[in-house]
Amino acid sequence: MNPPQRIKILLVTATLGYGGAESSFQRLANFLAKHADVTIALMAQSYGGADYSNKQSETGHRVVILDAAAASGAGFSNKVLRWWRMLKRLRSLKAKHDVTISFLSGPNLLNAFAGMQGKTIVSERGSKLYHTNIPRMKKLLWLRILDPIVYRRAKKIVPASVGYGKEILQVGGNSQASKIYPIEGGIDAKGLIESSENAPDRDLLEFCQAPTAVYSGRLDFGKGIDLLIPAFARVNKMQPNSRLLLIGDGPLRNEIISKCETHGLSVTTTGDPDATVFLAGYREDPIRHFRFCRLFLFPSLHEGLGNSLIEGVASGVPVLASDCPWGPRSILSSGALQYSGSELSLPLALPLGVLMPLPNNRAGIEKWTSEMAQMLIGPAKVRPERSVRLAAIQRFDIEQTGLVWLNLASAMAREVNRK
Repeated sequence: MNPPQRIKILLVTATLGYGGAESSFQRLANFLAKHADVTIALMAQSYGGADYSNKQSETGHRVVILDAAAASGAGFSNKVLRWWRMLKRLRSLKAKHDVTISFLSGPNLLNAFAGMQGKTIVSERGSKLYHTNIPRMKKLLWLRILDPIVYRRAKKIVPASVGYGKEILQVGGNSQASKIYPIEGGIDAKGLIESSENAPDRDLLEFCQAPTAVYSGRLDFGKGIDLLIPAFARVNKMQPNSRLLLIGDGPLRNEIISKCETHGLSVTTTGDPDATVFLAGYREDPIRHFRFCRLFLFPSLHEGLGNSLIEGVASGVPVLASDCPWGPRSILSSGALQYSGSELSLPLALPLGVLMPLPNNRAGIEKWTSEMAQMLIGPAKVRPERSVRLAAIQRFDIEQTGLVWLNLASAMAREVNRK
């Protein structure tokens, strides 16, 4: 008997960078390539920005650039021409593959308009409905026009979390309910646990000799870390030896430095151990530094799921995470508590951390101040064993979630090939 023929999967995204969605995309590509023939299509070689999260990372898969002439000029007419080139190229590629999976809004739009609905899976990775920094008209364009069209033209819609499926229903309507197929996670669970014990960078280790709260992620609007600066300043007055470590980079970097200085917090970007706040920039495998901190902060106002929160849980450090849409409820409760829009009494201690109110109002800031002070002033908590931490994040592992993706793609391929 001949072995079953490997299906051909086309994966589409904007760029191969180091952000959460891009990393999940790469891990999915690596997993699927064990069982299927995988091609990656990128919108352009350098699409979407210039900071570290948009730099190209390496991949061993076949890569096709949809618009190799992306630098041909600006202006509306050039943008239209660019999208037409990408759409034409993608349509040709889709015809040669059994299934096409796209990540993020721009690639999803291309995937949907390239036709062949039976081959089309779009994956939503981050909330637009609750996003705080999208220009109003652009947000309306996506939520009222573009996203509903994308959802109608897709065969399956894969949100990054179960809760995010509720947003898709709000935007696309209840008629899309049968298409929604949430898949939570796509991490390398064992790799994270191993990385959590790796050697730290010396400058971060020296800085974290005092009780330290750590944030890891983009310094961007909606991540909430800028909103916590006044709260941490109050904690620092209660515990003058407390420190704040910010791992990552982004457009709010200078604003955060300015806000720290306004609140009397000394800042270092070079690791001065006498400073109060250290903007450490991008660090490879940031989880290896968390165990030297007392507390992991996840103050986002909106998310798709929250990969850095999963890393915080994997590190074994006590976690404070905002109850934002979407993800933290599910992550910290081990899937037992999903977002329903119901009001909770916050802070709420869950099995894997403390669920906090959003830090975007006075009451929320007061509760963040109180919880941070309690954890930074009190004795350090003992980290759970590696096996306990692995069990806490196992359901997000790519070896489990990848199989769900593969089964979905295989079922669609069989249906397409029967026609």
